[in-house]
Amino acid sequence: RFLPDKAIDTIDEAAARAGLKRYIPSPELKELEENQMSLDKEKEDAIRNENYTLAGEIKHKQEANTARIKEIRKKMEETRQNTSVKVTGDDVADIIARWTKIPVQKLKEEETERLRKLEEILHKRVVGQEEAVKAVSKAVRRGRAGLKDPGRPIGSFLFLGPTGVGKTE
Repeated sequence: RFLPDKAIDTIDEAAARAGLKRYIPSPELKELEENQMSLDKEKEDAIRNENYTLAGEIKHKQEANTARIKEIRKKMEETRQNTSVKVTGDDVADIIARWTKIPVQKLKEEETERLRKLEEILHKRVVGQEEAVKAVSKAVRRGRAGLKDPGRPIGSFLFLGPTGVGKTE
């Protein structure tokens, strides 16, 4: 696939995923439905044991439970109809990451700031190794930006020099 088909497919899939998120049932609804199933079993056991008064009480609980389930589903449906689906850049990035198998994560601002000042930070620990610091910083930035082969390491470095220049850092 090529542009613009690729772009349209990406947005289409992102919109479909965003739309499906609206249909995730609430935890309360799941709990009520599980409760309904356990009440069914209890009622069947009560009938099997010929305890009809208990079965009647359970039936009343089930009716209240069913009413609450219907109420929650109605509210969820109203909410779904009143809200529109919004596709964000993160949704599109997730689709691209899934297709390309390259993690497309937004760098946190603090991490971006650290990457920007990486050479400065390294110079505090590594003495007199200007070229080495630049090479390592460049490789780390490239790796964090996703501009490398995912099957290969960020870099392979061999540090040489006299004692005390920061090779082990």
